[in-house]
Amino acid sequence: MRPDTRHAGPPSAADTRSCNLFFGVFPPPQVRAAMAAQVERLRETSPVRARWSDPLRYHVTVQFLGRFPIAATLAPDTEPLSAIRAAARAVTVPAFDLHLDTTGSFARSRVGWLGCTHPPASLLSLWHCLGEALDALGVSRDSATHYVPHVTVLRDARQYWPAQAIAPIPWRVDALVLARSREGPGPYEALESWPLE
Repeated sequence: MRPDTRHAGPPSAADTRSCNLFFGVFPPPQVRAAMAAQVERLRETSPVRARWSDPLRYHVTVQFLGRFPIAATLAPDTEPLSAIRAAARAVTVPAFDLHLDTTGSFARSRVGWLGCTHPPASLLSLWHCLGEALDALGVSRDSATHYVPHVTVLRDARQYWPAQAIAPIPWRVDALVLARSREGPGPYEALESWPLE
């Protein structure tokens, strides 16, 4: 399932809500279903007290842009969205195959994830080139110098979630998506997507 592309309409003048804005890649329905099934198996064999992610939100973040007023994300031809979209258009990376074959965790943030033992070069290139394009256009972003591609499947873990190999889940990645968070359950909202070809 692709992230939801419906818009809630323009907010009122007094609307002070905000959202997270990010670039990511989102799995097609059959890959999402395979991830969800694998996570269920892991929950049975490696139980952890945690807040488990809604499968509708499974994705790999490519660049995290930060917190923005919702009103600022509704006008694609004004800043900052205009520069953000221009950065995406400047990146040319071919579609690629991603194989999720391991679990992992970030102990400090108490996050558990599905990831890949050997991230594809094209994904790393997408992260790097998009970051450079955003920087060139003056768009603020997460400036981490090391990229660990992953699909977050649990948060607020109360126990350590061990790294372990899993049966590979193949995923053909063919689009880059600009998405934003939304209140309540359900998928992230896609604002625009660009094909990788």
